[in-house]
Amino acid sequence: MPILALKVLPKDGSGPLDAVYEAYADVLARLQKGEKIVSINLSLSSITDDADAKKVECDWIRKLQLYGTAVCAAAGNDGEDLKDNLPAYCTEALTVTSMDSADNPSYFSNFAAMNNDGKKKSLLTAPGSNIYSTYKDGGYETLSGTSMATPFVTGSAAACFLSGNCKLSAQPGVTPSQTANYPVMLAAAAGAPCNNGKCGPSWGASNAYYGYYVNTRQF
Repeated sequence: MPILALKVLPKDGSGPLDAVYEAYADVLARLQKGEKIVSINLSLSSITDDADAKKVECDWIRKLQLYGTAVCAAAGNDGEDLKDNLPAYCTEALTVTSMDSADNPSYFSNFAAMNNDGKKKSLLTAPGSNIYSTYKDGGYETLSGTSMATPFVTGSAAACFLSGNCKLSAQPGVTPSQTANYPVMLAAAAGAPCNNGKCGPSWGASNAYYGYYVNTRQF
């Protein structure tokens, strides 16, 4: 399965949202031409409480997922409610929180509020602490963040498609990820056994929803 990389940020890791929107437009054009794009990894985040900005971002995510494409987004690394993080906030995005090696929520990981019923239907958790990863100049580094957790879910979406459990469509709205594919992935995660006696979706937190652990083996 080929991987396509679209650069939206310079080397310092920050930039205008317009660059991200241009990438969304490119992907949408590919989908409209009939290309099959199983999943999109968005290991990035911006913070805003502006309702108009949230609408613009979520409209892009909504259009992309209508083809069955899983739009996987990092929850953010502020250790707080993700309500002002984009694109994690969007209910049409499959948002990813982070867990550490002891099956505890990573101290930095954002989360959904327990009363955010819409986001609960599009949120999973994955390993995000001390991940050995490729790095600049051809090297490798141990890194932490929800951006490190997100690729696990992006890859799981690809596995779900290859197994036949998740579906794509050349026509928007036939198999939207939000209603056709995310529920399949969440059900697989919720059906997995507890890890070391610890279970999602709150993982011991009283007022935070981190989601169930992504379960790629199910596919």
